[in-house]
Amino acid sequence: MIHNVFVLSDFGSRDTYCGQMKAALLGALGGEANLVDLTCSIPPGDIRGGAFDLMVSLPRLPRGSGVLAVVDPGVGTSRRAILAECGGCVTACPDNGLLSWVDTERAFSLPMPAHACSPTFHGRDIFAPALARALSDRGWMESLEAVDPATLVRFPKGSASARGDLLDVPIARVDGFGNCILWLTWEDLGGREPVALRNPRGSSFTLRPADTYGPARPGLLLLEGSCGLLEVALSGGSASFFTGLSEGDTVEVSFPG
Repeated sequence: MIHNVFVLSDFGSRDTYCGQMKAALLGALGGEANLVDLTCSIPPGDIRGGAFDLMVSLPRLPRGSGVLAVVDPGVGTSRRAILAECGGCVTACPDNGLLSWVDTERAFSLPMPAHACSPTFHGRDIFAPALARALSDRGWMESLEAVDPATLVRFPKGSASARGDLLDVPIARVDGFGNCILWLTWEDLGGREPVALRNPRGSSFTLRPADTYGPARPGLLLLEGSCGLLEVALSGGSASFFTGLSEGDTVEVSFPG
């Protein structure tokens, strides 16, 4: 059986870490796997960024797939290594917050392997082989120590907060195009349409509701992106560069009148 495995990491492409991890996975699966990179360009150690990308990607993956998610600045410490069933997929990852915003039906603790294991590369030596075995033999996963999903490390999801007639909204993610994805939906706005945005340094920008990024038009756009959250975008440019906004910033949104 050929398994679909999706890889997410902060290893980048400069070093061989991502390649070694995939090689371990392929070796354990006997070369029978379709490997797809969700991304290997999570900023180094950015667990929240990895958690966001898992949140928006998992619902789009074929059921029965494996997910190898390794953003692991605490590798080799007391943080748990786990296998988790999430949205019909099996995910191997550290218990450090990567599963913060996905529904986790079941989770299992991964033991340290009996053979030699690098304390600094669990992606290659623990997570990849364990995911391969879980995909090949679901009975093996059932033999592992169960972990209560409620005890997994989770970051709180961002949300808008009202301040008089204003909304303070945190930025969830800035994508590679410079679009600023907000922890906000149209439903959160209750039918109101924002007209302006103020960044943390006090600069204000006019907002124009839109359905798409183009055709080219002036000013900042507010639209619903592919993950269902609202985005601040600049047609043909980077909204992040134009406004000076970064992930983790909180913006002030105002309405007519």
